[in-house]
Amino acid sequence: MGINNKIFKYLVYYPIMGARREFVPSRLSRFKASQWYDREQLRSLQEGKLEELLSYVRTNVPYYRELFDQAGTLSKSSLEFQTLPLLTKEILWSRGHLLKSAEHFHGRVIRSTSGSTGIPVTVWKTHEARAHELAALWRGYSWAGIDIGDRQGRFWTVPYSPKERIRTRLIDFALHQLRCSASAFDEETMISYTSRLERFHPKYLVGFVSMLVEYAEFLKRRRRKLSFPLHCVVTSAEVLTGYHRGLLEEVFACPVFDLYGCGEVGPIAQECEKGSFHINSENLLVEILDRGRSCQAGEFGEVVVTELNNKMMPLIRYQVGDFAALSPSVCACGRALPIISRIAGRAYDMIYNRQGKMFHGDFFASIFKEVKSNNLGVRAFQIVQTDASRLRVKIEPEEGYGEPAESLIRERIRTLFDSHTTVAFETVKEIEREASGKLRLVVGMDRGPRSP
Repeated sequence: MGINNKIFKYLVYYPIMGARREFVPSRLSRFKASQWYDREQLRSLQEGKLEELLSYVRTNVPYYRELFDQAGTLSKSSLEFQTLPLLTKEILWSRGHLLKSAEHFHGRVIRSTSGSTGIPVTVWKTHEARAHELAALWRGYSWAGIDIGDRQGRFWTVPYSPKERIRTRLIDFALHQLRCSASAFDEETMISYTSRLERFHPKYLVGFVSMLVEYAEFLKRRRRKLSFPLHCVVTSAEVLTGYHRGLLEEVFACPVFDLYGCGEVGPIAQECEKGSFHINSENLLVEILDRGRSCQAGEFGEVVVTELNNKMMPLIRYQVGDFAALSPSVCACGRALPIISRIAGRAYDMIYNRQGKMFHGDFFASIFKEVKSNNLGVRAFQIVQTDASRLRVKIEPEEGYGEPAESLIRERIRTLFDSHTTVAFETVKEIEREASGKLRLVVGMDRGPRSP
């Protein structure tokens, strides 16, 4: 690690985290030790945290206190834990105030998701819980040979509001990263990205799968190679197919490491150097369920997580909205952390305007996040592109929905996407899900096969 990287790690990142009371170094040191625990040690660690959490929420969290009161006296056994009802995004959105602890905490971290499944939610976390999240993230990055302070090229969302843009710039500085917007881009934009990256010389790239794939295809189409070597590429937020992994490895001439997580609970599982997705068991208890029944190893089902460290707004048996299976295998890397496999996570499409500029699904999620924050009566949504100049917006309405919501959505789309776009609204009782059980945020036009 060069002197510049050390400066950012020890003189920028660590002091900033310390000032925020997010003591990452000590947590990271513990995580690097616990990754070598055997299965029994990991199970004991989880059971202790779960017992403490259940005891805490029964006394301090109104939502769970009500559940326990209705069920009578509950023990802290795993059997009783598994009888607790699942926590849905709808409950988190509509009853979030009851999920907050009655205890006063000094400071908080607010995590708002833009709603990849069409339902934006907000979670309050303690600084301690956030430090655990970050420690797990950096431990997973270390499996890819990445350290805090290494230069990062990030293909991610850029917020629209001036206040959030300033905050994002500060975050980018602290993380020693150059951000390339995944919200809207075309050929000229990607030429600009390339010039900026070649001046910055990142050690690795991080981003949405679809955005990194589009950039890789751009470089391949232009027969262009980056002028600097990359140590690795880290993909996230969407399913990484075998074809896309091969494309990224070919174009960027480095290994690809995938990360599976969600904004509400942070990184769930990360890929090690042997290709296994290890669950961050120190932070999360992961269940795989089929209509409420616990799946056997290798059996496909719904991902349900319990966050073990956040007492400010505990999420117990939370439906992430994805499907996966637990692997019975023991990884050759030597880590006993459980392995999750066959992840059918979020799959965004790209939407194109008439000029051929591509818009990532998160672009539309940001618009609906604004609609939600203004309480305009939209429970869930889906964008369907019928042709280059027409979008159909499916809305699951709730009380308060009407012309103000449609006017705001139409205005944002025409201002930020394409001024000549025809926007048609369709209210539906329920947005139809895919056969896999996924609810797609955007449905793009069929532009032909994307892979051989």
